[in-house]
Amino acid sequence: MYKSALFSGFEVSNVNKLVRCLGVKFKNCNTNEIIMSYKESPEYLYVVLSGTAELATYDYDGNKTVLERFMQDSIFGDMFFKPLGADEFSVFATSSCEVMYFRYYDAINICENVCKEHKRFLDNLFMIMSKKLLAQSRHIEILTKRTIREKLINYLEHIEAESGSFSFLLPMSLSSLADYLSIDRSAMQREIKHLNDEGIIISKGKKITLIKK
Repeated sequence: MYKSALFSGFEVSNVNKLVRCLGVKFKNCNTNEIIMSYKESPEYLYVVLSGTAELATYDYDGNKTVLERFMQDSIFGDMFFKPLGADEFSVFATSSCEVMYFRYYDAINICENVCKEHKRFLDNLFMIMSKKLLAQSRHIEILTKRTIREKLINYLEHIEAESGSFSFLLPMSLSSLADYLSIDRSAMQREIKHLNDEGIIISKGKKITLIKK
């Protein structure tokens, strides 16, 4: 908890004080366990302290659609996503995962003492929220691409930019990547082979090198 970006700049004693002030709760989940359902957890903000998770839904045929991926310091909750149809959307742990959660209105309502810790907490919270909005806009950009090749290359270019290197490890499995890109896994793997054959990338499992020509 103390390493979370939400508490950047805090003394340990002040973190404990703020946790009590906000009524923060904690939850530990195993792989594939549901962390929260958007039908059952209104008004709460969740922050990943460790591990990974994803926002996903399944259709009637059991096909999985991933809308977002979460890692340490990722934030999610009812205020960021409002399901419109009958499908049930949930956040699943994709590894052993610890999250903290609290009511949004408890966070934005400054405490009676107007303590500097609460103000710093809000500054950190809004920084995390801005990063989330950027990640969402990038995902939307990728999904607007018309072909599997365009989606793959666009995604890989984003990861390259974030890593600062032409060679990098994918932050998720190939199966999860196909879900994230909303494409068929077999078709995606065929396209990866074509990109290798054409000298556009060099891939070995999750290790990818983009070849600039």
